[in-house]
Amino acid sequence: LPGAIHVGEEGEYLPDSLQPSDRILVYCSIGKRSEDLMKELQSKGYQDVRNLYGGIFAWAEAGLPLESGSTTDQPYIHGYSSFWAKLTNYPRVYLESN
Repeated sequence: LPGAIHVGEEGEYLPDSLQPSDRILVYCSIGKRSEDLMKELQSKGYQDVRNLYGGIFAWAEAGLPLESGSTTDQPYIHGYSSFWAKLTNYPRVYLESN
């Protein structure tokens, strides 16, 4: 997503500048891991944490803006694994390993 910051599956890479009152949107491939992270952040006192319903798969399939970390014109989404990547119809899915 445009402006997204990778924080890790358990929030281990949260930026020091993040405040408990900041609005936070978490997302993953389909929304399950990010739901867990949302609950974890809320338990740590973050007050305005939201989960992207349907994950990046639903976002990309809806044609909403994506930002690429590469030099290609067409951004890819990360499929997490070949198993989960089967759940999207988005034509450009990146997998680190299959």
